[in-house]
Amino acid sequence: MARNEGIIGTLLRKSPLGKAWPRRAVAAGLIAVSAVCAVYPQPYRAAMTLTPADPPTLSPVAMGGGFNALTGMLGNQAQVEVLVRVAQSTAVAQAVSAKLDLPHRLGWSERKVEVWLGHKVEVHSLRGGMVMFDAKLYDPVLARDIISAYGDCVRERTAVIGRSQTAYKRDALLNLLHRSGDQLSAAQSAYDSFRLQTRYSSPQTAISAIGDRIPELEAMIRGKEVELNATRQFGTDDNMRVRQVIAEIDALKVQLAQVRSVTPGEQGSVGRVVHESTELDRLRRNLDLARTVYDNYVRYLQSTTAEDIAAISNARILEPPYIDPERQYNFWAVLAGGLIVLLEVAMEFYLVRPPIGSGKAEGQDGVQ
Repeated sequence: MARNEGIIGTLLRKSPLGKAWPRRAVAAGLIAVSAVCAVYPQPYRAAMTLTPADPPTLSPVAMGGGFNALTGMLGNQAQVEVLVRVAQSTAVAQAVSAKLDLPHRLGWSERKVEVWLGHKVEVHSLRGGMVMFDAKLYDPVLARDIISAYGDCVRERTAVIGRSQTAYKRDALLNLLHRSGDQLSAAQSAYDSFRLQTRYSSPQTAISAIGDRIPELEAMIRGKEVELNATRQFGTDDNMRVRQVIAEIDALKVQLAQVRSVTPGEQGSVGRVVHESTELDRLRRNLDLARTVYDNYVRYLQSTTAEDIAAISNARILEPPYIDPERQYNFWAVLAGGLIVLLEVAMEFYLVRPPIGSGKAEGQDGVQ
């Protein structure tokens, strides 16, 4: 009948581990070696913490740009993810390797150094919009140098990204500025030409003048009519003075009719002034709109200079590079020691409580 021994039973029956005291001595020795390896050589943990800078604090203008155009205030998740991705990029690893001359310092190839940095340096996004860099090495000076170089290279890389984005925006703004400048010149020329053509430097003043002219003419006509009635008391309509006053009244009525006319083609009429002032207002609105657009593009273009200056400040250092004061342990040695302890406990338990079907009496005889 087949025995249900399992892996533990097979090890105890077919290897020297079946002897109790030699097995325990080997386990104790391996555990002791693991304990020593867990503390020696001592690893050192270097770390630093960055956070994306708050865009409103970087520029005197409200327009965001560069890396900060990725939006968000302190702790914005999208900005944090971009910072983490930049830190994990090959470009940053290459920059750190070149900055510290790691191929010469470690005696490795550049490719091996990049792979080694990718495994040794860990980047974590923390709560509150913070990003932590840490590395655990046996050389504390090298560990701190690497973490410090990572912080500098990440900031420089994000600055390069920000400046390239600002340069792209500047080129687009220059094209828009040239186009809006042409539109502003055309609108200004059309406005000035119409004012010269109509001789209305101020349309509202012209309308007010014509409005004042109507009651003035009416008053003059009433005055002439009074004068006519007085003159007729001393002569007939054939009298020279009477005929002169009548002619003056007719002339004034013709002028009044012209002024009151609403026909746009009538020179000096209300209709002509209203028509021309409406056209002038339309040209004025086009000019104001073109000037507003032009001024906005100029202001946005000026903001790109401030963005270039602030590009290097896209990330702030919360904690400068430091060596963790807490005692660090070699994880692999601790893990190996724990596995050995678990294996020994499993073997001892197997001997005390062998599984059903393993042949307890025969198993006990075979492993004693």
